[in-house]
Amino acid sequence: HGSHRRLDLSGTEEEDHFSESKNGGNNFSSPLDGLLQDASTTSKEKWLENGWKGAEALHFYMLAQRQLYEGYIDAAMKTALRLREYEDILPLKDIHSLIALTSFHNKYYGQCSKSFIKLESLPDAQNEELEKYQELALSIFIQHPPSDPPSKRKYSCPSCAASVRDWASFCPSCNMAFPPCIISGRSILDNNYSVCRVCKHKSYEHETRGLFCALCHHRTETML
Repeated sequence: HGSHRRLDLSGTEEEDHFSESKNGGNNFSSPLDGLLQDASTTSKEKWLENGWKGAEALHFYMLAQRQLYEGYIDAAMKTALRLREYEDILPLKDIHSLIALTSFHNKYYGQCSKSFIKLESLPDAQNEELEKYQELALSIFIQHPPSDPPSKRKYSCPSCAASVRDWASFCPSCNMAFPPCIISGRSILDNNYSVCRVCKHKSYEHETRGLFCALCHHRTETML
């Protein structure tokens, strides 16, 4: 994409400095700008040691940031939420900084609050860093209750028909796992998907485009 700049921490803690990005834009300014700037990038060895799961973790981490920079806020948040499945690979700080940032911009303050709780309880965080998280959380949640907006569309578990959020990685009723679409990061909640013959990752059929698998980069004729 045209701009690859990282989100930078401006130091502001006032909500009125936030300008919401539209699709196709990448102009962000908010109390959370720059949470990613301090995030650790020293776990590449861990990604490699965990094989495909490590590749997935890095893929979705980069995908969520790209979606955010390109202005696809809702998609970025849902991809970021998928990163909770990789807490054994990616640093917790990286994961929950990204979730807090995307969910704030998407006005899902419930998800944002959950990630701030994680950030404020990081075992290796310095006192100064914890105070920064606490101040940011206070500046946000004093204005916004920590709750999510109601779902605009109903989704059901394909196994037990229980109601689920479209970012859920598993059904809270029957524990059925919902694999991610490797292209969009969305949870796959129906049977309209393809499977790569090489890496076995799934993608929604309507998302499958281009010549190569989004993860292993084999040509898409390897899709079932």
